[in-house]
Amino acid sequence: MPTRAKIYVYSVIAAAGVAIAAALPQWHSANPSWYLIYLAFILAASAVKLRLPGMDAAFSVTFLPLLFGLLRFGYAEMMLAATVAGIAQTVLNVKKRPLFIQIVFNAADLVVSAAACSLFLHSFAAPGGSSSPAIICGMAALYFLVNTVLVSGILALLQGKRLNEVCETWYVWSFAYYLLGAAIVGLTAAIRSAEAWLILIPIVYLVHFYYGLSVRKADSDATPECGVEALVLSRAARAFLYLVLCSGFTLLVWSLMNWSSMNLARFATFLIAAAITATWKITLPKMTGTLSVGFVIALFAVAELTLPELLSIATVVALMQSVWRPRRQPILAQVLFNMAAWVLSAACAFGAGQLGLAAIDSGPLSVMLIASTFALYGTNILLVSAMICLAEGNPLSAIWRNCCFWSLPYYLIGTAVSGIMVLASRSGNWMASLLVVAIMAMVYVSYRAQVRQAMAGPIEACS
Repeated sequence: MPTRAKIYVYSVIAAAGVAIAAALPQWHSANPSWYLIYLAFILAASAVKLRLPGMDAAFSVTFLPLLFGLLRFGYAEMMLAATVAGIAQTVLNVKKRPLFIQIVFNAADLVVSAAACSLFLHSFAAPGGSSSPAIICGMAALYFLVNTVLVSGILALLQGKRLNEVCETWYVWSFAYYLLGAAIVGLTAAIRSAEAWLILIPIVYLVHFYYGLSVRKADSDATPECGVEALVLSRAARAFLYLVLCSGFTLLVWSLMNWSSMNLARFATFLIAAAITATWKITLPKMTGTLSVGFVIALFAVAELTLPELLSIATVVALMQSVWRPRRQPILAQVLFNMAAWVLSAACAFGAGQLGLAAIDSGPLSVMLIASTFALYGTNILLVSAMICLAEGNPLSAIWRNCCFWSLPYYLIGTAVSGIMVLASRSGNWMASLLVVAIMAMVYVSYRAQVRQAMAGPIEACS
């Protein structure tokens, strides 16, 4: 083992030792019988290994009982549980006998990850011990981040590769499955509303989509591109462009003239969040346009902010998405079209959400979010597709199918994330809802890597 790798391994083990030493004086088990059952469940889960698409190696589902235990047991109990989980997942159901240092490092990895999550929960959980959906999302994101960085770090040192390369060839592919498990744990442990389980639908679809990408070869056919960059506009296209610009900016000016805000601090915070997340962009195959995380903040604004605030956020998202590090410098007409299209889409989403609530007499949040998502997504895709159809003469249906294939999964998972943000905001702490953005940031990183590898061709196996 290289010297740098030895130093890294011993450092992680030392950090785990400190975490365990701090837990020993705090040992207390309110219900030893349940705790023993929990440890037995960890042992059983450690023997279950999942084979990811295109991968030679497998990963354990130990993270499921660990995440659940973090919400149910104390710090000292979780340090012991993490140690047991690390040892068990290393020695159970493996092809070859692991080295002693591997067993110790894997146990230390889980101990450090669990300790970080315990500290997070202690810092943000309510005094009564309950955890909101936003807190659970933040904890799950932290666990995945710490665990991924620790293991990827040693693999990068041993294989002589860059850290991001290791993540993209192995751990990024596991993220969809991890996200599904984390959602199940969070829903089981803390969310009792039946409609909250709707979050599983987009996540299951995301897993299915990732599996499709893993076996999908690079598409070389002449699929129409989706985007508005560098188009030579015909007369009909120019007329459509002017119609969208006039409609969008008229609506924006009207909203600014009728400005209203229930909480300026909240609006300013989410405006900044929208500007930042709009820079998290993905360039999809056969699409000259981009997809960003900004729509999640827009969907939150549909449910929680006023129409003028929503349209302001939509304008910022479109502007940042267009001008932040573009592949090709956009012309003014492209930027203005994107801004107008976003304003119109956001207004349609707001109207659809209000109509959805009115139709069901102030029913569940999921109905409003679903209606708003389809309005936001459908309007934006329709405007962009129609623009390309008029400019290039390609069939509208072909452009629509290509756009939907790549962007619909992203919107579905974003809808679920925005729903958790709204639930967190309505629980009385709108600042906590920003913690959920951490999950969407990981979805963005994972999705971008998935698409990049799918565009490059079949992925290489990683053992």
